[in-house]
Amino acid sequence: MKNQKVILVTGGAGFIGSNLCKSLLLKGEVVICLDNYYKKSIKERNISSLLTSENFYLEIGDIRDVIFLKTVFTRYDFDAVVHLAAKAGVRGSIDNIKEYYDVNVSGAICLFEVMKEFNVLNIVFASSSSVYGNNNSLLIENSNTDCQTSPYASTKKTVELFSYTYFKNFNFNIINLRLFSVYGKRQRPDLFIAKVFKAISNKEIIKIYGDGEQLRDFTYITDVVDAFLKSLDLLSTKNKLYEIINIGSNTSISVNELIDIIEREINKKINVRFIGKQVGDIPSTFAGLTKASKLLNYEPKIKINEGIKIYKFWYDNSLKNSL
Repeated sequence: MKNQKVILVTGGAGFIGSNLCKSLLLKGEVVICLDNYYKKSIKERNISSLLTSENFYLEIGDIRDVIFLKTVFTRYDFDAVVHLAAKAGVRGSIDNIKEYYDVNVSGAICLFEVMKEFNVLNIVFASSSSVYGNNNSLLIENSNTDCQTSPYASTKKTVELFSYTYFKNFNFNIINLRLFSVYGKRQRPDLFIAKVFKAISNKEIIKIYGDGEQLRDFTYITDVVDAFLKSLDLLSTKNKLYEIINIGSNTSISVNELIDIIEREINKKINVRFIGKQVGDIPSTFAGLTKASKLLNYEPKIKINEGIKIYKFWYDNSLKNSL
């Protein structure tokens, strides 16, 4: 196919990765999905519909395995990389600092080094709004990011810093997307909205950290995928590019408001128990999107009410029966 690109997606069988791989295939690109297949049954389900595509290739391995990475880079001629592979989650990182550093930081450096060796210089990195720490204002890309409150956030900020050195010294073209509270189909089961729907199905109590007044910029997965696609397009037209860009929904609601929206959608009352504040949690996230609009022509399309409706339909028809 004319102008067909070959894209490596690390963590491609995960939540965001599998949705992105599907969209890249629909766009006509060749997609190499690299994943360690941790929690294999979930990963298999995520990409089961993609395996029949002649443009989809699955490589199972660890980004810290340099020999494996070099084998993959020898096999394909990549135009760009989307780096999603990571240990995810603020809460999980609190008691697993070394593991999060090893996978997220050392793994990224292994990837950067192999990219450098094979002269693959275009990369979109999935960073996180958590790098902003306890900053309660509208978050813009030049807001303070020196006070992360969790090891997970610190690893994401560290990779951003390393990515700049590869841009400056080795001619990489890099876009770091700071993602805000992504949700939607194929969402990881440990994320809040997925946990709420599972608890509803099992008639369990929903546990909420703190008082539920913490604010989140919940961003639907299709909007996030759109940002990655537009970032890849921008990388293909620019040289010497380094950017950090927020990707959010242009609104911020409390966890309590989210529960109200879900209750209205399912037409039943949810049993909630408030528990102690979680270590490493932050009180508020709200993405300033001026830069995303200017550079990527990014405009979030799915409001939270619609997103919950779409997620419920998918959950009822896909995930619920497999839990």
